[in-house]
Amino acid sequence: MFFWIGGASIRLFGLTNFGLRFPDVLMFAGTSWLLFILSRKLFNAAAGFWAVVVMNLSALFTVGVACWYQPDAPLMFFWLLSTWYIVKVLGIGEAKPLNLQKDKGKIYWLWIVIGICMGLATLSKYHVLFLFAGVFLFILTNKKHRHWLTHPGPYLAIFITILFSTPVIWWNYKNNWVSFVWQGSRAGTRDEAFALHVDWFLRSIAGQAAWLLPWIWFPTIRQLFTSWKLRVQDEYAFNFWMSVLPIVFFTVLTIWADLQYHFHWQAPGYMMLFMPLGFAIDKALNGADERRKRLTRRWLSFSIYFTVITIAVLGTHLVTGFWQSYGPKWVASLGGGKIDPTIQGVDYDDVMTRFEKEGWLNNPNVFAGSTRWWLAGKIDWALKGKKDIVVFNRDPETWLFWLIQTS
Repeated sequence: MFFWIGGASIRLFGLTNFGLRFPDVLMFAGTSWLLFILSRKLFNAAAGFWAVVVMNLSALFTVGVACWYQPDAPLMFFWLLSTWYIVKVLGIGEAKPLNLQKDKGKIYWLWIVIGICMGLATLSKYHVLFLFAGVFLFILTNKKHRHWLTHPGPYLAIFITILFSTPVIWWNYKNNWVSFVWQGSRAGTRDEAFALHVDWFLRSIAGQAAWLLPWIWFPTIRQLFTSWKLRVQDEYAFNFWMSVLPIVFFTVLTIWADLQYHFHWQAPGYMMLFMPLGFAIDKALNGADERRKRLTRRWLSFSIYFTVITIAVLGTHLVTGFWQSYGPKWVASLGGGKIDPTIQGVDYDDVMTRFEKEGWLNNPNVFAGSTRWWLAGKIDWALKGKKDIVVFNRDPETWLFWLIQTS
């Protein structure tokens, strides 16, 4: 999905950073709006405001989802769009829920729309499985909503979702189901003997906290337990089941599977928890406990200042390289790194300059390559797709299929 959207944007705005990243920024704006109206429906408008503020203050969302060219931007957007219509059809937060007899046509229409939205989410990323499972568990564990298990609507939505997923299924069928096998293998030990790794598990938790920002991660994850405790209320029960699966699944998996540094895989779960967190912030700011009110204001002020100043300083350093003493390179060296990690944000424009100077662009015997798939992407972006790219690694990711298609 993000390739299709990016391709369409490039055709409109040109092969530039703006053309490539603009759809992600636009979809994140849409995600922020959907988070607001969902929180407003389930709790109140103030909860929606604070939910969006906290999401935009977390590094994971304001950088990784909002700016980077990844499948997460369309996933988050269509995840929340699906959730919006699911909440409407289930009647959560509605003063007057739909009547199964009187509103039959509207109910079926909503399930059709849900199927379309979930289909688009499936084309974005396989995470949509947790959306399916979360809704199912919410309905299964809630007597008031259990009648949906025998209603044709949810199954119609599933059928439409599968229909929209046909390109994914067909491509996998033509390529030995490699995408499913590859993603499934990540949940195992691959070539290693089965063993438990507490260090991987702790690394996963620490990485999630760091990516979300520790002072945002703690109150957010606390809402997971709060939502479970208050699950007799539909608003909390729904948020619990929609958030717990991706967070727990990808975290527990690291006990035996090396998921490396993919700390963003739990992101849809955290996004759902921003809603009850926003409501908790609103209650703290408007409650009678002055100490809690004061601490919440300080926490919000610190979070805002930290994110804004950090992005401004690192962005300036990325462009100028001014921070040499005890800067990002020094921080990276504490963990064994040898280079400034912010250099990953610099385009390799000099590659194109050298190729043009040497006349290599027109030489059929010259190609470009890298020992890492993500570096190959940066080289390909620098050369604007004008040369074949080879990844000299046993794990070339999708480059293997692009090479086959162009051979």
